[in-house]
Amino acid sequence: MKKKIFCIILFILYIICLINIFLFKMSIPPKTGLYDEINLIPFYGENFKIFSSIIHLIAFIPFGIYLGLISKRKSSESVAIGFIFIIILETSKHILGTGVLDITNIITNTLGVYLGRISYRLTTKVMDKDSLDKVIIITASICTLCLIVFLIFSTLLNSK
Repeated sequence: MKKKIFCIILFILYIICLINIFLFKMSIPPKTGLYDEINLIPFYGENFKIFSSIIHLIAFIPFGIYLGLISKRKSSESVAIGFIFIIILETSKHILGTGVLDITNIITNTLGVYLGRISYRLTTKVMDKDSLDKVIIITASICTLCLIVFLIFSTLLNSK
């Protein structure tokens, strides 16, 4: 039970970091602009950058892994939860004026959730679930701590 609560806390910290990075662009208060654009053509246009798409995909892999750790849901249900979160995040960017609502981001982020969830499921078939969970929790703790330190420093640098 303590392990599951700890995972939920890590997941919440991870979500806060995602919101800070993708919604507020690592700046609170957010740097707003005139983002009245909505890009409905995937992998096309002046906003499309391959490196950015890869970053989006990688950033959401932990989302799927966390859902595997804390939930007994099917992979498809976990991806649906991730998809709903991503739609809310992308819509919020548009409403708050902190970014472009981009279908490419929705696709790559959702693919990241899917890859994370599937990789967790496949790894549990090869490795003992308890051992795998311990490795993931330790790794997630270290990565989350590093991400929080990075966000604090970047916020301090942006405020100057």
